Amino acid sequence: MATRLKVLMLGILVALLLAEGCLRCIGIFYAARVARRHSVETIDSGQKITILCLGNSFTLSPAGYDKSYPFYLEEMLRRHFPGKKISVINKGSLSSNSSEILSDLEKNIHQYSPQYLIVRTGTPNFWNRYKYSNYLRRTSQRSSFELFFLKAWERMSHEVRIFRFSNFILEWIQGKRLSKQDEFFEENSVYWDVVNWCERIWHQKFWTNYLDLESELQRVSLGKDSRIFSIDNEKADLAQNVLNEAVVRHPSNPKNYLLLGNLHFLKREFLTSAEFYMKGVKVDPEYRGIKGNENYINLRLLRKFIKDEKVQNRISSFIRECDREKIDAKNELDDITNDALLKWISSDLKEIIKIAGMRGIRLIIHNYPPRRGITRKFTMDVNDLLRKDAERSKILFIDHEDLFQKMWDGGIKEEDYHMMLVEGYQDIHLNEMGNRKMAENILNVLAPVLRSEYKTGERDGGK
Repeated sequence: MATRLKVLMLGILVALLLAEGCLRCIGIFYAARVARRHSVETIDSGQKITILCLGNSFTLSPAGYDKSYPFYLEEMLRRHFPGKKISVINKGSLSSNSSEILSDLEKNIHQYSPQYLIVRTGTPNFWNRYKYSNYLRRTSQRSSFELFFLKAWERMSHEVRIFRFSNFILEWIQGKRLSKQDEFFEENSVYWDVVNWCERIWHQKFWTNYLDLESELQRVSLGKDSRIFSIDNEKADLAQNVLNEAVVRHPSNPKNYLLLGNLHFLKREFLTSAEFYMKGVKVDPEYRGIKGNENYINLRLLRKFIKDEKVQNRISSFIRECDREKIDAKNELDDITNDALLKWISSDLKEIIKIAGMRGIRLIIHNYPPRRGITRKFTMDVNDLLRKDAERSKILFIDHEDLFQKMWDGGIKEEDYHMMLVEGYQDIHLNEMGNRKMAENILNVLAPVLRSEYKTGERDGGK
């Protein structure tokens, strides 16, 4: 029996080694094909310069890929240096926090082989706690053996092809499952009308009045009208019926639970709201998708603001359930002070700086434009942190906050540079003009660096 087990284990090991070798050979072959495809483009223009831009929605740009700052930066650099093959890659991702950017950094470096890395991160950490536990594990007091094991595991996740291929397959299966759910409702205009109405009403009622939530709750308790807790009950009932049907047909999609939870929240049915948010967490605890599992965010808001004993007890019970089932909900639902959030961001940023240095990549850090609303103060703190960490590490830093603030102080209309939401609400994101201005600000710092490091010619009129 022992001999058979040894033979079996040896066979599995040999199979894994063969699979690893095959995947590496496929990777080498693919890389060679890519290199040949680009050789004609680069043979006359010298070394290709690749600039990788990492960040959240301010990098990706909801205004459109061709209206993002990386898109404009590439255009400007190519006009500045016509003899160079310059590629600026936009790897922004909506709501990505600092730990997500750090987690994907090695993969992105391996895929794109950039000489320059432009990074901006931090503000999504305010609401997105995904992978916060990674930071806690990294910074906790551990033995040398534990630290060695964790570093080996992280390295394996980036270097071992079988591991990466397995993760790719799992993500592909999850994506297919969710896309099939969307396909079912693709032709269902009533469903999408409900989704759009729910998202719009949540933004209008809740997010625009978030800072006044406590006073609005007090107004309701005194029988007064509220800007938040007022909703068209007939439309809300129709929406609930449609979304309940969606949950029955596709119970594993967290978004439908989120929308139902939001509707019950606006109707002040907080316990029912919490139940829907908790279901949204349980069906897919690590779901990120485009915006992530926002059920976590809204459940955290309930825990923070709604002092009803039944609501608090139910959420506490839910956290204990998650602990038993090894779902890391506690870190997602605990209220974290701004100081703790900033320490988390700074720790991740230092890791990013270290990895870029080890890979010989020139790192550039830039900050966010001034922001209104609930994250205004936190954004200012993040911008200050990015500036100080860059200066401390002698990293190039680009200050957008100062640039745009001087523009607003000089009388330039802020709304001309921001996207506008439905019904006249100003979005926090920059529009085409704002992103172009941000690209110009980066160009003013980056162009002299390229000129000195590559000793290449420059043409006037690059802006």
